[in-house]
Amino acid sequence: MENKTYFQKAQFFARWIYPFCKRLEIAGSVRRQIEKPKDIELVAVSQGLKLHKWFIDNKHLFKIEKNGNKYKRFYYDGADYDLFIVQPEDFATQYFIRTGSKEFVTKCMTQWKQKGGSVKNCVWHCANGDEKRPESEHEIFEMLDIPYLAPRDRT
Repeated sequence: MENKTYFQKAQFFARWIYPFCKRLEIAGSVRRQIEKPKDIELVAVSQGLKLHKWFIDNKHLFKIEKNGNKYKRFYYDGADYDLFIVQPEDFATQYFIRTGSKEFVTKCMTQWKQKGGSVKNCVWHCANGDEKRPESEHEIFEMLDIPYLAPRDRT
């Protein structure tokens, strides 16, 4: 399936679950505008347990592979979905990681480690001992000391 079709499916599904989320974004290869994505990734901040409860109430609509409180993998309407449910303070880091590409994120994390930093549980540990929880992807790029790259350029 082409990206346009996956993007439309992602938008439809996102509109469907948005009322149960404080924040919700399309990530992964669909966001990077890859020509033929393998799946649809979404990153969400739930309104309490409302999103999880919605999945329980509507489980008959999906072929669910994993149904945890933080991660759901399921098949719906001809596509595989990965839904990452995160805390508000972790959203920027998870959105950055889940947008990918895997190679790009690995390169960025390697660069961060070379500067003496580390990332654990979405907390960015700086070489000077400071700890940060970025509020946006732009802040992550600033910390990495590289210009912001549009998702389609993250290869």
